[in-house]
Amino acid sequence: MSSTTDANTRLVRALPAPVFTLVYGAVVIGLIAGGVVLADAAETDQAAPADVGKPVRPFFPPRVDAANVEASVRPYLIADAALLPTSTGVTLTGTMTDTAEANVADFAGHVSRLLEQNCVDNMTVRSQDNLRLNLWGFCFTSPGPEAIQAYVTAGLERGADEVTFSFFPGRPVERYASLTWFADSATESEDKKENWDGIGLAGATQHLEWRVIDPQTIRLQSYVRTDEGVDDHYLEFSQAR
Repeated sequence: MSSTTDANTRLVRALPAPVFTLVYGAVVIGLIAGGVVLADAAETDQAAPADVGKPVRPFFPPRVDAANVEASVRPYLIADAALLPTSTGVTLTGTMTDTAEANVADFAGHVSRLLEQNCVDNMTVRSQDNLRLNLWGFCFTSPGPEAIQAYVTAGLERGADEVTFSFFPGRPVERYASLTWFADSATESEDKKENWDGIGLAGATQHLEWRVIDPQTIRLQSYVRTDEGVDDHYLEFSQAR
């Protein structure tokens, strides 16, 4: 062991001073650079955040008090309100008042706030002429007052039988709306198709359908919002057996 050490010592002493300085400096710099790389790699591994996707909705939505929801309903806009509890919120049924039909903007704003502030899984309200307004799947969110006002107004003015809003969280297309007319014959269906003109995608609506249904055929016009614009399609489905 001693002879090996002496030999190494003699070798070092035999090196010219400039060569020794250059070699020693290169070794030290190499060790420092290697340490920096290792430390940076370790820090990167520790600092990398976990890729956690955003949940579609809270895993445990706040408990909804049906009495509080009922107290929030404005009776001059929605009469005969009735609520039932669900596993996540409530269902609500009622009737549009004459005041609501005369001022759809107020009605739309009230319904939108009611859905945004509560977990109303399903809501169905009928007009004085028995237009059925359905709002399905809106838990602490809503179609927005603009869409509600546009499609409810169209339904009332054009004699629709149903206006439906649906929310499917997490899907590429989440917000659906549809207006439906029922007819007794193909001739009546063609007449009711005239009600489709003039209204497209309102507010945050991503998919709109106009439907006329008679005993033989379902006629459907759809509008779908895409990154490039709006796609529209017309389809007919036979119901004949």
